[in-house]
Amino acid sequence: VGRRVVRLGYRMQVENFGDSPNDVLKWTKERDTVKQEESPKMQGKAMGEWDSPITSRSVTEEAIQLSDVRWDGGDLYWLEYRPTEGRTVIMRRSDDGVERTVTPKGQMWDVGSSGEGSPYTVSSGVVYFSNKVDGALYTQFAAFEVEPVPLTPSGGAGYCDLDLDAARGGSLVCVSVSEGSSSLVAVSLTDQGDAAPGAPKTLLKGGNALAAPRISPDLRRMAWVEVAGGASKLFSATVTDAGALEEPTMVAESAAHPMWSALGILHYTSEAAGRWNVMEEGSSEPLLSNLAQDEEVFGGSGVGHGASSCIFASRRDLGVPDKQGRWRKPDT
Repeated sequence: VGRRVVRLGYRMQVENFGDSPNDVLKWTKERDTVKQEESPKMQGKAMGEWDSPITSRSVTEEAIQLSDVRWDGGDLYWLEYRPTEGRTVIMRRSDDGVERTVTPKGQMWDVGSSGEGSPYTVSSGVVYFSNKVDGALYTQFAAFEVEPVPLTPSGGAGYCDLDLDAARGGSLVCVSVSEGSSSLVAVSLTDQGDAAPGAPKTLLKGGNALAAPRISPDLRRMAWVEVAGGASKLFSATVTDAGALEEPTMVAESAAHPMWSALGILHYTSEAAGRWNVMEEGSSEPLLSNLAQDEEVFGGSGVGHGASSCIFASRRDLGVPDKQGRWRKPDT
């Protein structure tokens, strides 16, 4: 007769047993009984009906979304949607590689609007953004932890497609969204001290959807897109010293993504030739004559809400992405 230590499930038991087959069978059955008692009972369920520790929220809560990347000198900015916070913030990576969240903490700050365009812009280290929580437009120094300053009263549906107009005392030209309609407005950047921010100045009321206001480099002209019945048209007008729009003229039909070169030439994408290509104001010939038959400029039928299908690498060189992700330039 031997005396051995036998591990039964999670227990340690001392069992006296002999070497006969009956003794071995006895302690084997006792061991199996203890294991069954200590193991959790399994309940049979059909596939897909059992409780899983992996939920849709656990999969998406860390899925941060990045968008709307832009440069300001040597600093890089982008929008970052954080599911765990339920809001969008502006991020900044300075030229020395340091990253910081520009948007203050708290649920009262959520960068966005009900419009489709970009809700922010940046110039010389100053950020301008639309706050989705109260519908107001704000400005803020990007490099410092300071509270944003309101530029418009709260209560609207927000602003998008912001473009800086440095002339006429300084203002932001943007799209104001309200109750399904849109207007082109100018928001004053003049320091009002302790006074409450004033209402934006309406430049153009939109019976049609308005988008992509763009000020020319000499600050004397503005281009924008109007959409009606699914068709987009590009317009331009002279900007007076008082900031009003005079002599609006249609530049092109089936047009989108307006962009001024540093030389003051208006470029845009157009489908007038049967497929999307880059055009120049005053010319009926596409700039990218080297596109193959099955190629077209990336951008499609979007009207250019805060986006651009053109990038000027220099005063004259224009870069355009095609649908294969390759960057092209005219006549190459």
